[in-house]
Amino acid sequence: MKCQIMVNHGSRLATLICLLALAVPALAQTDRRFNLTPQLPSGLKMGAVEKEVQLTATFEQAEGTDRGRVHVKAVVAKDWHLYSVTQPAGGPKRTRLELGEGSPVKLLGPFTPNTAPQKSNPEIFQGVTVEDHVDEVIWTAPIQFADPANPASSELQIIVDAQACKDATCLPVEETLTAKFTGSYAPPMAGGEFRDENSVVSWSAELLPGKVRPGDDAQLIVRATVDDGYHLYKSSTVDANFSTVIIVTKKNALRVGSPTASSEPVLSDQQIPGLAEIAYHEGDVTWTLPIQVDKTAEAGEYPLEVMVGYQACTDSSCLERRGIRLTAAITLGKEASDAAVPVAITSLEYREIAEAATVGNWVDDLSASVGTEGGSGFSIPLALAFGLLGGVILNLMPCVLPVIGLKVMSFVEQAGQDRGKILSLNLWYTLGLLSVFWCLAAVAIGFRTFYGESFSWGEQYTYIQFRLGLMVFVFAMALSFLGTWEIPLPGFATNSSAGALQRKEGPAGAFSKGVFSTVLATPCSGPFLGPVFGFMLTQSNVVVVAVFTAIGLGMALPYLLIGLFPSTIAWLPKPGEWMETLKQGLSFFLLGTVVYLFAGVPDEYRAAVFGMLIAVWFGCWIIGRVPNWESMQKRFTAWCTGASAAIALTLLMFHLLVPAAEIMKWESYSEAKLIALQKQGKTVMVDFTANWCPTCIYNFNSVLNTESMAEALQQHDVVPMKADWSQPSDEIKAKLSELKSASIPLLAIYPAGDPKNPIVLPDILTDSQVKAALKAATGSESVPQSASRDNGLMR
Repeated sequence: MKCQIMVNHGSRLATLICLLALAVPALAQTDRRFNLTPQLPSGLKMGAVEKEVQLTATFEQAEGTDRGRVHVKAVVAKDWHLYSVTQPAGGPKRTRLELGEGSPVKLLGPFTPNTAPQKSNPEIFQGVTVEDHVDEVIWTAPIQFADPANPASSELQIIVDAQACKDATCLPVEETLTAKFTGSYAPPMAGGEFRDENSVVSWSAELLPGKVRPGDDAQLIVRATVDDGYHLYKSSTVDANFSTVIIVTKKNALRVGSPTASSEPVLSDQQIPGLAEIAYHEGDVTWTLPIQVDKTAEAGEYPLEVMVGYQACTDSSCLERRGIRLTAAITLGKEASDAAVPVAITSLEYREIAEAATVGNWVDDLSASVGTEGGSGFSIPLALAFGLLGGVILNLMPCVLPVIGLKVMSFVEQAGQDRGKILSLNLWYTLGLLSVFWCLAAVAIGFRTFYGESFSWGEQYTYIQFRLGLMVFVFAMALSFLGTWEIPLPGFATNSSAGALQRKEGPAGAFSKGVFSTVLATPCSGPFLGPVFGFMLTQSNVVVVAVFTAIGLGMALPYLLIGLFPSTIAWLPKPGEWMETLKQGLSFFLLGTVVYLFAGVPDEYRAAVFGMLIAVWFGCWIIGRVPNWESMQKRFTAWCTGASAAIALTLLMFHLLVPAAEIMKWESYSEAKLIALQKQGKTVMVDFTANWCPTCIYNFNSVLNTESMAEALQQHDVVPMKADWSQPSDEIKAKLSELKSASIPLLAIYPAGDPKNPIVLPDILTDSQVKAALKAATGSESVPQSASRDNGLMR
């Protein structure tokens, strides 16, 4: 990244932004724990997400074929959730799973989950259904091997790009997994009839058609041929008494309706009091399950899995309950085919069907449109009207309130100018505002073109990099409003020495205000905008640009009207001292915006981010010490000094206050776990630490959590354990008292052969000191002088 440093009056803010931008690569290179680039290195997660989501990948081959399956398993911690791979546009970030570049296999279809995501409609996403997974989910996709003769030698990588959330906290999950080959499996044979051993029913099924276009219809036909004298009962989608239970367990982008039978069931003479009526089909029966394909679904193979539980009976007796599993795949592409696809049928224990029947109702309402042009019944004119109205209402959102104040002051200054000048400034403001909306439209189109999905309104706020950058910018503006320094941008001049600029805003200032107000507005989605975005993101590129433009024009409409009719601002008071009071008052709204952005920072980064804001404050104070009437050289020196100080202090804060991503697995401390490990004959190293203890974090980052220390622990077979005292803990406090210590940091190494006499190391640690203690604990070296093994006490 190259930044040219200019020294004219209107570019000093750009200089600071350039210097801060240049610091981002430095942060990434000098400290792997703090990386503001969008693509995080493998294994590094913002916050504690590596503890909240555990990802693994495997793949297998179908015997005697070039086909196989790849599985991605996600184990999600309690109270956390991951969003689905089918999360509708306009909602939270969907999970994306892709093959790594140069993969030895070809992906034949999308990843589908083993369990359907849970669905909800939170108000924050206004009309968009949110799909997420909790506890555990396994995504599976069909693959084709380039070298089927030797699949075990294939190095298969899966790129995971997702988001894990808990309450109001969301963390990115970005990792590249290396899939492990787990062997082969026998693929189910498709076609022909299937009859289980000792069964009196033969089954066959077909998928018609097997190759469709997105938005087309299909059907699954299931036939049961029953031996003479036997019958099957009417179908049910739950485990009802005597019923033939039909359950769809995997459908992904497919919507499957309730099954219909080829004949009406006959009411049995043998009804059981207190239970639902019993009805059966005479002779053979065929069930048809209607299928609709989402119009927005991507091309590929979509697996369909159905369970059927049945019981064959005569008029006087019944056989045991049995089950079958039907598996097939619908191929989505640009061309369709009328040919049917045979369905594979395998035997299944009935208990599995009974368990699956308790999960929930799988039947979809096919009367609703699937992936229609409007998405929610919208027409393009209605979407444009709602977009215009929603844009107007955005001006009332709290995110935009600080900028509304800026425009009020601007209107006051314009009141004495000619009509043409007022209209010109408001047109520049509108152009700045629209430029942001056009950028968002371009991003949405680009994401859909290259990644098959859209960039949602406000999605940039899911990136910690964007939030930190905006936090710095808004905080610096608040300091400028309070008089700490002056932002040298036309239209934003704030102190008394800039009266001329304040009285003459200029096109650049008006344009900048339009940009800034829109950037602040993006986390707010006012009424009417939720359905509009859901509609827009399934439309053509022209419609996307038109709707974004309508929203921008709606937001700019009040200013355009004032520009056309300047008399409407005649009621405003004349410029005076009240404007300085208003300006300082608006700074608190900006500080409130900083608080809003700060609330989304992961816990372990909050101390460092707070320190970053203090560093920015210090840098702005240095800049503000040199007034604008000083020479260009002095002002330039002040800017360089202030920016350098802010960057250096920010680096220091993140180095001292952010714990590094764990290189090795650290066990969480508990007395019971410590005793259990000691009974197993393990040497245990316990790090007593807390996130409010800078020295503890320094020890962890610089000494304990390094590749060299990981090798030493492995060499001596030592189990690392972390006793986190960030929150009150009677158990940890009691352990510290046992070690005759009332403070942290403290490192205690419990030898396997003598656990009652731990080696204790306090305060700042060194690599050699800890390694010497490890050797002493394992009997390969004497105790270091800085430690004590006198009953585990150090004094």
